[in-house]
Amino acid sequence: CARLESNDPELLNLNLNIRRLNFESMRHFSQALQSNNVLQILNLTSSLVTPSDIRPLAAILVDQKSLQVIHLSYNQLKDIPHFEPVLRSNQSIRHLYFNFNRLTNQSAIALAEGLTQNTSLEVLDLSWNKIGDPGAVALAAMLHHNTTLKYLGLSRNLFELEGAKAIYQALHVNTDITRLDFSDNSAQIPVQYVLEVERLCLANKYGRKLMSCQDLPSSIWPRVLARKKEQRQADMIYYFLTSQPELCKSS
Repeated sequence: CARLESNDPELLNLNLNIRRLNFESMRHFSQALQSNNVLQILNLTSSLVTPSDIRPLAAILVDQKSLQVIHLSYNQLKDIPHFEPVLRSNQSIRHLYFNFNRLTNQSAIALAEGLTQNTSLEVLDLSWNKIGDPGAVALAAMLHHNTTLKYLGLSRNLFELEGAKAIYQALHVNTDITRLDFSDNSAQIPVQYVLEVERLCLANKYGRKLMSCQDLPSSIWPRVLARKKEQRQADMIYYFLTSQPELCKSS
């Protein structure tokens, strides 16, 4: 805590995994972190004694300005509504890991509400939780608005056809996310949903957003397609040529 409070310039990465920190310990730690403007990576994997021990940290993360990566996996958090204001207000966190936490639909809905206004988070791992259709639908609705998230991990949750369909439809709108994993959920989810989401994520990676630019010079398309050819992305070349042929006539 003393090194955090003194803004030690060498303390960029703090690993506190498997430390069994209780509420009082987290309160003191969070107070020290609140005034810190140096620390960038915090690992609290399997570190909390009870789910409520996360509350002091969430309270100060709303205004904390240096942390970019936070690992909170394996803490059995279950419900984290207090992270909605964190995602709504904090604009420094880039990666957030909540996998293996038994998170519920309420948690997913709270995170989705915060992410609708967030402009910084790029990676959110929610795999191996208990998110069902309501949570998946909320996250899918968020994807209609969020333009900064690049990876969303939803594998090994509990949603079925309704949640998968909402995600499938959201990816036809979102042109920014480049990887969305919802494997190993319900067997009811059609394989074509999974394959289409993978294909659209890959198309996003290779420039699908460009197709919505009305004033984009046609001369750019030969270079875009040549890049895909060099990377042996024949399926992406086919996608771009068949989606909007008029953009690729010069190619």
